[in-house]
Amino acid sequence: MLQTLKQQANQPISRVVKLVRDAVFLQTQKDKRAGKRVEIQKPKNEDDLIGDYCMAGCGAIALVQEKQEQQSAQPQAVPETTRTPSQAQGQRIKHYVAYTNGTAVDTKTGLMWMRCVVGQRWDGATCQGEAKSMKWDEAKQQTASFAEYQDWRIPTIQELRSLVYCSNGKPDYFNQGKPGWEEYIAPERPNNFDWGCAGSPGTDHENPTIVQSVFPNTPSHVWSGSPSAAFSSYAWYVHFDYGDDYGSNRGNGLHVRLVRDGQ
Repeated sequence: MLQTLKQQANQPISRVVKLVRDAVFLQTQKDKRAGKRVEIQKPKNEDDLIGDYCMAGCGAIALVQEKQEQQSAQPQAVPETTRTPSQAQGQRIKHYVAYTNGTAVDTKTGLMWMRCVVGQRWDGATCQGEAKSMKWDEAKQQTASFAEYQDWRIPTIQELRSLVYCSNGKPDYFNQGKPGWEEYIAPERPNNFDWGCAGSPGTDHENPTIVQSVFPNTPSHVWSGSPSAAFSSYAWYVHFDYGDDYGSNRGNGLHVRLVRDGQ
C-alpha cells in the first residue's frame, strides 16, 4: 500500500485518503474471512482517519502530504531578464528544445548543440556574421567555452547526420549508421535510393536540410570529426543542401558546428 501511495504523490490528498480507506477495508474483509480477530474503528467520513482505522496509512498520507507541500514551496521560474545563460528560456521546436542562450538540445539523442557554427555570433535570435572555414586538422581541434559549458567538441559523422531534417519526409531510412557511400552501395538499401533527402534542394525539400528555426543561417558544408576509413587523406562531412554525407579532402576549407554530451 505504501508503494501505491507514493505513486499518488501528485494527487489531491482526498484521493489518497480514499485509497487508504479502501485498502484498509479490503484487508479487514480478508482478515475476517481468514478467521482473524479484527477490531477497527470505522471512520465517520472520508476525511476522518482516527484510531485503528488509520493504521500504517496515516504515515503514508503524511509522507504524501509533505511531498506535496515541498513541491508547492519550490521557487517560481526566474524572470528571463535575471537568468544566467544556463537558465535561458527554452522553446520546443519539433524534437529540439531551443534556448535563447544559443544552444539547443535534441530530445532524441540527448546531445546539446550550438545553434551557430564556428565564426558566427548568436545575438539572442539568430546567427550573425560569417561562418569560419577551416581544414579538417584545425576543425578537429575546435573547442569552446560557451553558455557556461567548457566541453564543446566537433561531432562524429553519426552525430552530425542526426541534424539532417528532410522536410518532405524522405527518406525514412536515413542514418542507418553507415556513412555516405558505404550506405549507398549496401546490398540492403531500398529501391530508388536517393542520397540524403529525396528530390532537389529548395524545390522538393527545404534547403538547408536542417530545422532552420533552431539552426538559422546554416552553411552547406560542415565537417565531422570522423576520418574516412577508405581514404586516409579524407574525412566525412555533411552536405546540408542535400542532407547526405560525403568524404572530402582534409585540406579543404569547410565549416564546424560544435556539440557536447547532454547531462
